[in-house]
Amino acid sequence: MRFLTTVIAFDSITGDKEIAALRQLFIKKIKAIRDSGKLIEGGAFVDARGGFLLLDVDSAAELQELLAPLHDVAHIQARAINMFDDLGKLLKKLG
Repeated sequence: MRFLTTVIAFDSITGDKEIAALRQLFIKKIKAIRDSGKLIEGGAFVDARGGFLLLDVDSAAELQELLAPLHDVAHIQARAINMFDDLGKLLKKLG
C-alpha cells in the first residue's frame, strides 16, 4: 500500500534551540525511514519547513508507527495512492 505523505513543521516551533531540536529529529526520522526500506521517494519543500515521502507500507498502522513521533511536531497528511497500472486495469474493467 503506497502513501504520499507530507510533513510540515508546526509554525509554533520557533527559537534557535527548538529549531535545532526539530532539525535533529527530522534527520533521525528520515534516516530511520530510509533504513526501513519503505521509502520510494522523498524530498524537501523549498517554500516550507517540511517535505514529502512516498512510502510503501503494509497498513495504515505501519505508516503511523513509521512516522511517530513526528505527529508531535508537524502536520502530517497521508493519501493512499493507486498506481497507474492498477488504475488502468480498473478503467478497462469499468469499460
